[in-house]
Amino acid sequence: MLIEELSETNGNIRSRQPTEYNFYESADDLPDPKKISPEHKNLMIFDDLLSQKQNKCEAYYVVEGIQIVIVCILSQKYSKLPCQPIRENSNFLCLFPQDQINIDHIYNDMCLKI
Repeated sequence: MLIEELSETNGNIRSRQPTEYNFYESADDLPDPKKISPEHKNLMIFDDLLSQKQNKCEAYYVVEGIQIVIVCILSQKYSKLPCQPIRENSNFLCLFPQDQINIDHIYNDMCLKI
């Protein structure tokens, strides 16, 4: 199901409040994470932002206080993600088949720092 279809089927999903979806064309359009309401459940999915400035994306990883936004980053190049704060502050990593260079890089980042 496409994400656009979710808004149409929202009436069929049990929810205490209506679901709101926002789409942003560039990282410059992202809201400041400090201004996002902690009263709502918030999910931010970043897709293919490697060619843009990632300052605003990084800000979602270092917001002080209670976690108000769950952040997912979809990226084809692990090594192109900023080490500080994104790679070092990530809790989960899902991998698909990789070449040996990327496997070595991920291994060095995740296994040798323990």
